[in-house]
Amino acid sequence: MFGEAQKILQERRERRASKNINVQDSNKDSHQASNNRSSESIGSINEAMSTQISENILKNEISELEHLLKLKDTYSKRYQLAKEKISIYGTLDTPYKVLHELEEAEEGIEDVVTKLKSTLAKIYNKEIVVNN
Repeated sequence: MFGEAQKILQERRERRASKNINVQDSNKDSHQASNNRSSESIGSINEAMSTQISENILKNEISELEHLLKLKDTYSKRYQLAKEKISIYGTLDTPYKVLHELEEAEEGIEDVVTKLKSTLAKIYNKEIVVNN
């Protein structure tokens, strides 16, 4: 679920670094968290599957999860379309509108991943750690 989003955000960081734009690494905390993993975090699907969750909390959050997953799919599709347009125009001749579409999709994916981690943390009552 997070693999595609991590790849897209990594491409974004690399592209910005190549343009010499100072960007704070939004995943700095998640990297530190994965290095300092406590017993109160979930870092794999197997850990999540073996964790007991409250049915009431799940019922309250299931519609939010479904909505976030649909949003992730939508932003991923928009990202792929923008990448295709960029490959057609070439990197230097790409209209600003297409570059803006790409950035909007990347920001949307980043926002959705943050919200997904937060929602899953509520459900599991533990921190969610995403490994690269």
